[in-house]
Amino acid sequence: MATTTDSTQSSELDTFIPYLRQELVHMCLGDGGLSQAEQQQFCDFCDIFAAYTHFRSHIENEKLKLDYAPFDPDSEMKLRTKHTSDELDEAEARVANAFRELASNANFRQMTREEIEDSFHKKSLLLVNTDVDLDVFDQVECHVRGQDMREGQRATWYMVPKTVTVEVWRRVLILIKFKEDKDLTKVQKERLKKDQLPFEPGKFYSYLYKDVPKDDLEILFPNVRVSMNMADKIKLAIPALAGMIVFIAKKGLSLLILVALILLAFGIKLDRPEVEDVDPNNLKTVIAALAGLAALLTLAFKQWTKFKAKRIAFLKEVSDHLFFRSIANNRAVFNRMTESGEEEDCKEALLLYYHLLVQSKQGQQLNREQLDGIVEGWMGKNFDTIIDFDIDDPVEKLKKVVGKTNAGEEKPLLVEDAQGKLHVPSLQEAKEIIDNIWDDAYQFSDTCPEV
Repeated sequence: MATTTDSTQSSELDTFIPYLRQELVHMCLGDGGLSQAEQQQFCDFCDIFAAYTHFRSHIENEKLKLDYAPFDPDSEMKLRTKHTSDELDEAEARVANAFRELASNANFRQMTREEIEDSFHKKSLLLVNTDVDLDVFDQVECHVRGQDMREGQRATWYMVPKTVTVEVWRRVLILIKFKEDKDLTKVQKERLKKDQLPFEPGKFYSYLYKDVPKDDLEILFPNVRVSMNMADKIKLAIPALAGMIVFIAKKGLSLLILVALILLAFGIKLDRPEVEDVDPNNLKTVIAALAGLAALLTLAFKQWTKFKAKRIAFLKEVSDHLFFRSIANNRAVFNRMTESGEEEDCKEALLLYYHLLVQSKQGQQLNREQLDGIVEGWMGKNFDTIIDFDIDDPVEKLKKVVGKTNAGEEKPLLVEDAQGKLHVPSLQEAKEIIDNIWDDAYQFSDTCPEV
């Protein structure tokens, strides 16, 4: 996890780099590894590389828009293109794959189905019982990034909330797609109908949240069902039981008389002599019995009202939990993740290029493992930030960035030789490579692309 050294460290380190790209550039400039002239060249390279990365990201995002359009639950667009069932299946697969790639580029980690279900079975920080049926989804994914330690209140069996320290995910990303009606069981249909969820089968729903306790993931799912925990049930049961005992002690005889009167009214004769002797015309007895029944109904209504009020309080607690943690949903999630992935790609590439450049000036040739250690050590020593630098992703991506220098020589931004050593071109050549790629970014043709 990317965190400062004065924070509580987690067992799982994060590949996320918690600095803006512009700040990271200034961090490299302040390191002292480049001359004054090289610093300006490095700034120029960073600017044009960011523009190149944004352009590549824009191309992929435009493709994603077309694929996502039939599955967007919030779309205002009229789709003129009629897709076949096979075309929709292919587009759905591309959207799901693009979502995973965006999450990976933004340094999220995908949770397994077992991890998700395991978190459901742990004690929740919220003082409620929850239940989520994952089988109503055709697709369900959960991606997480970053961890922190927070204090919160957790229910106990003796009804006194206990202050505990819990782990939270700093970012949680969810993608779900409800099953079609024909694929649901009868029980699932009735449950979804009772919950009145405003979803459309066949649409993709995505959510991005912040600061979510690890054991409260189920609260993020739209079909979560909330109920009282044992402590709250006891709180309601004890006064209800006590009231019932008091009522029976005071009004029990009157209630028995009322029952006897009702039975006699319907011509039912009791065997007990004391009941047979009851005069049904005794107005005082009838009034006392009715008063007792009214008291019983009043007690039942008060307990029912308390239960409903408690349930409303639960739902408000869940609503507040979601409202203050929600960042984006549906199409906005894809846009935000595209931007975040683009930023992370830039930061990783610039860190890799800078450190390889500085080390080469000192006559050092590094392999992946050595460079990974240098970047992580540099972040920890100079900025008190511990990360698990993702060395493989930027290496593979920079190897694929190939362009021509002004001298006409075709070069990649990174070469890995037979011994596994990594090499980058000079700052001037790197600028020329990206600049020439940028110049050839748009290749016009005589035909329009199919939509």
